Amino acid sequence: MSNLVSAEEVKAIAKTALTDTELDAIISRVEGEIIGLIGEPQTDGYDVSLSETYSLNYGLSIFLKRPIYSVTSITDEDGVVVDSDNYRFFASQGRIEGKAGFTFNGVFTVVYKPETQTHLWKRVIIELVRLDINRSAVANMQIAGEWSFTAPDWKKERQKLMRELRFQAI
Repeated sequence: MSNLVSAEEVKAIAKTALTDTELDAIISRVEGEIIGLIGEPQTDGYDVSLSETYSLNYGLSIFLKRPIYSVTSITDEDGVVVDSDNYRFFASQGRIEGKAGFTFNGVFTVVYKPETQTHLWKRVIIELVRLDINRSAVANMQIAGEWSFTAPDWKKERQKLMRELRFQAI
């Protein structure tokens, strides 16, 4: 997969002396980290399908990692496909809900196509790359009591940005 974000897009936001090659390596690492966490980004042609497995005890809803474009299938642990008349999904919430008393009891695998969120992915990737570029080894410093610097909690900042791409339920 080629990068969603180019070195030029990062340079338009973040001042850096890094070369395009160095920036491309950081962008690739950041995108790989996101993909490892929540799966591939959706294409405009909706070519990407994700599969998520959940173990539920009489659950009324399944909360997916991402907003839903369409549900391809839901199967139980025995490979039995759940009839689409037994559930409905709420796209922007990433939630599948049982209808008419149907509950999810056991292990279920959901195959779905996530919404295209290219604009959000690009923004988060650029911010994560910018965070990596600006990261300093200095936690804090003070000069003559007149000037001080305290670095942010880099891990918390990264987690905050990553949460924008997925739901809190996971």
